[in-house]
Amino acid sequence: MSIQSSLESASLSSATRERLETFAGNARQLIDELVSAGARRDTLTVIARVLPQQFALAWACECIRNLLVRDAPAYEVDRAGLALAERWLQDPSEDNRRTALDFAEYGNFNGVGAWIAAAAGWTGGSIAPPGYTPVPPGKHLAADAVATTLVYLASQRPDELAEREAFCVTVARDRFGSLTHSETVPPAQAAQQKRAGKLGAPQS
Repeated sequence: MSIQSSLESASLSSATRERLETFAGNARQLIDELVSAGARRDTLTVIARVLPQQFALAWACECIRNLLVRDAPAYEVDRAGLALAERWLQDPSEDNRRTALDFAEYGNFNGVGAWIAAAAGWTGGSIAPPGYTPVPPGKHLAADAVATTLVYLASQRPDELAEREAFCVTVARDRFGSLTHSETVPPAQAAQQKRAGKLGAPQS
């Protein structure tokens, strides 16, 4: 699948759309170009789209864990949503997916906690209420929820917006290297390797 196909219908600036019209490289090259151009928000969207949804969700969870450490107690609801998303990552059962989606809906999809829970809730299954005809989530719904999560996360401190967006981009590049589906390490395996001290230096 071409990078253009992966980004179809994605929320991107007109400048990035124009860049894509003649772009012939891979995802990592596009990300590098966007970083150099200072298009941090578009970079977050591209990363969320090109990573498999489980990896994208794990990336967003890591960003939230790091950036919420010093944020106010008022964001406890965000920590609750994060916990539900991480529970699904550890055990991607239907019950855990549905619980995350219910949390997002109860929170009216407002804020980091609701959107990271929605990202987990939209990884599969049905988005219709229990008892109704199943309605599968759209192809890129979970990825776009990840991108929205990180936009909310960065915006929680407007005076640090650029730094927070850049931090999330750096986390993805360090963790997933080339950002291709075939070269990424599953989150559970990466965690095991990290605990064993075998993860090694981040790829450049």
